[in-house]
Amino acid sequence: MIRKSVTEFRQDIGEIISEVYYAGERAVIHRRQKDCVAVVPMDDLRLLEHIENLIDIREAEKALAEGGEKPFRDILKEIEGLG
Repeated sequence: MIRKSVTEFRQDIGEIISEVYYAGERAVIHRRQKDCVAVVPMDDLRLLEHIENLIDIREAEKALAEGGEKPFRDILKEIEGLG
């Protein structure tokens, strides 16, 4: 895994992107020795999104099994409030 400071990332961005894209590396960018962001291959991001979707589905199934049904209008209001 690549680990760079923000300053190093700015200097090496082309090289880092190539390593991530072509070699499947992951890059962690830190500021003052604290990790703050990661650059990952698209396949890793898609996998993470898939896992998140599976977790959401399981939580929804559990809520339905427990009788946690909500009117659709209430769900839309909650979603609109997030935006």
